Amino acid sequence: MPAIVLHTERAVLDRGALQITGWVASQAPVNAVQATLSRPNQVVRAMLGKPQDRTVQTYGIKSACIGFIAVLRIISDDAPSEVEVVAFSNDGSECRSVIPVLSLEVESPRAVPRTDSQSDNNRSTVDALIHIESPETVGDVAWRAERRTINLRGWAIAMDQVSHLNVYVDGRFVGKAAYGGRRPDIARFYSGWKSPESSGFTLRLDARLFLTEQPNIRVELHTELGGVAYRDIAVRYRPRPGRPVLSYGPSMDTLMSDPTIWTAAFTAHMAHSNPITALDGLEEKFRAVGDDTQADRIVRVRAALELLVAAWGKRHIDPMLAKYLSDLGYYPQ
Repeated sequence: MPAIVLHTERAVLDRGALQITGWVASQAPVNAVQATLSRPNQVVRAMLGKPQDRTVQTYGIKSACIGFIAVLRIISDDAPSEVEVVAFSNDGSECRSVIPVLSLEVESPRAVPRTDSQSDNNRSTVDALIHIESPETVGDVAWRAERRTINLRGWAIAMDQVSHLNVYVDGRFVGKAAYGGRRPDIARFYSGWKSPESSGFTLRLDARLFLTEQPNIRVELHTELGGVAYRDIAVRYRPRPGRPVLSYGPSMDTLMSDPTIWTAAFTAHMAHSNPITALDGLEEKFRAVGDDTQADRIVRVRAALELLVAAWGKRHIDPMLAKYLSDLGYYPQ
């Protein structure tokens, strides 16, 4: 393993703030992680989080691994297209990564152009298998009760070495999936393929990416030799009988009326390497067993967590909420 490894999971622009998350694995203690925009010119130092034990287990990393989050305020009308992230360790090692910025501030699917790598002729050029485990599908259709965040997860292999996986929603490039998760179960059945033991992938798709009533998701596989393969699934909404489709989140009054919501949000942030994904999984479990009361509480916890992250990133928050969080000890004023 190299002296230092940097993995940037997401760079999302939403409501004027660019949030970058990921993790760093290093043989020596990590000194700093910084994010840089060339246009507009900005440099910010990331907050370093707790050790990423789950990442260590998933990727088989044998050194220290910690998460990070950086938030840049975008004041220009010209939104950035990419961001550079650099990690530094105490022994002088460094690692750089440049990733595209996913903007949630769009009005229509055509507002974000297709990338050069997206296949226009819908033809695969390499022998490959792409299997999507989440969301669950029936005949390439994922039925959902409501428009919510989707944790895209599965595995992908090819006869050539896989380079990366691009993900599109209704033809819009929305990011590269994190690829390389350990899958010993796949290696047992596909030993003749290239690197099946590290074929897992995942990407969190925010609910606001689904701008149409019948969205479609494409996972597009690229190999190091230039081969391309893809897998398409359709997302369709079918509300549960007697339960309306939610079109808005919990109100501020609801969140501020229950201090235990904020305690649960802070606990989730400290306990999980990816707390939003963990909360989404909990909500889905409660929905699956029909416990909407607990599921709705998880929705409130997630909303509180997003507000906490915004506050810690020095994004603008309501003064009354700032005082409330300060009284709880979660926001130093």
